[in-house]
Amino acid sequence: MPRDEATINAEMAKLQAKYHEESGTFTAAKAKSYGDGLKSLRAEISDLISEGAEPCPACKNKPHGMLKTPATDKAPAKYEVGCLNCPGGRRAQGWSRSEAVAAWNKLPKA
Repeated sequence: MPRDEATINAEMAKLQAKYHEESGTFTAAKAKSYGDGLKSLRAEISDLISEGAEPCPACKNKPHGMLKTPATDKAPAKYEVGCLNCPGGRRAQGWSRSEAVAAWNKLPKA
């Protein structure tokens, strides 16, 4: 069973805090270890957000999911599902993960 978004985000925040706390004192191997850990957590949350999304009709790759947070507090965050491989920015947004996935799956197939 996949972990929930809050759990993954909490683990990511903890790892980032530890990285910043130790930065400047660790080896290149330790820096790579932190980077690999963050990369893995980001992939896990992308997979969770895009769960249920159909492959991109153009390139057949799995779409990427993310939570887009605005630079100000005046606008709410939105979920987005999109293809990172195709030019042109094929993407869909929603107020929830399921809305973003449903919007992605409804995009024209051509």
